[in-house]
Amino acid sequence: MDRALCIGINAYPFSPLDCAIKDATSVAETLKTAPYSFQTRALYDGQATRKSIFESLAWLTDGSGGTRVLYLAGHAGILGGLGARFVSYGADTLDEMISFKDMQDVFEAKARSIDKLLVILDCCHASAFEIGTAVTHDELHAAVAKSLEKVSSVVLAATTMGNAARESRELGHGVFTFHLLQGLRGAAAESDGAVTTSSLHTYVARRMEQDSHQKPTMKTDLAGRFVIGQSPSFQTAEHQLFESLQDQVTKLEELYDDVATRLAELRAPFLSRDEVRARGWLASTKLMTPLANKRTSLEHKYGETLLRRVPQWAELSADIDSLLATA
Repeated sequence: MDRALCIGINAYPFSPLDCAIKDATSVAETLKTAPYSFQTRALYDGQATRKSIFESLAWLTDGSGGTRVLYLAGHAGILGGLGARFVSYGADTLDEMISFKDMQDVFEAKARSIDKLLVILDCCHASAFEIGTAVTHDELHAAVAKSLEKVSSVVLAATTMGNAARESRELGHGVFTFHLLQGLRGAAAESDGAVTTSSLHTYVARRMEQDSHQKPTMKTDLAGRFVIGQSPSFQTAEHQLFESLQDQVTKLEELYDDVATRLAELRAPFLSRDEVRARGWLASTKLMTPLANKRTSLEHKYGETLLRRVPQWAELSADIDSLLATA
């Protein structure tokens, strides 16, 4: 089963955040619900200590197959030659922070357990998270063999190394996560309705392209297409057409019922044909003309193949024929 771990920390004593918990909650809820249907775990503030984060990473990478998503919202920093580190809750010392490299090592150790990995970072210096392993020429042969065991990975980062990730009171989210959520909810869907890592990054980057301070980035160690899930709001053109057709057939059915009722009132069975003409035969013919025209219009617009897919069409069409034959 696909799994997602979402972590958000607001409660930093030196520089508290406003939106990290809301960001993590929203991402977790979006991935938890259909059609994504991920199994999710969330850690907020005091839950997100170094120890609990690594315990939850073990949960995230446990099991066999599927996609794994790690989402982080909080503070991160670059500490000299020690690389970038995520500031876990209560981290007063360097050792209590979590290096991006340590997290990468967890995923590489479990490469055989999962199919695809997506790391989403809404924090400063986010693009410092590396995927894959650089090798020398002498290590190439071993690396090729090992690559067969490596997980296909993508990192979506809120900003480039050396730059800050911003929050917006107006949006109520981190700027990056706000657009990320819109993309996951359907705005980043491709033509077949799939939300992929590429389409999601492209959508977010375009929405933020006027931002001179924050440029989202994507890193990949991936062959082929990484589908996160089907857009919740997406409908194929064919499905939209069929829904429209069903609505129109229902309206035609309602028109038929109305015409049949009014004709029954005009054509009392005890009346002769001459008496019917005198009482409203022409009126009844006028009633049936819109009905006949409406059916013909649907036949020309949608065609017989699509019309046959509507359950009530065949019986309705036969009833209309019988009604028109009485004219």
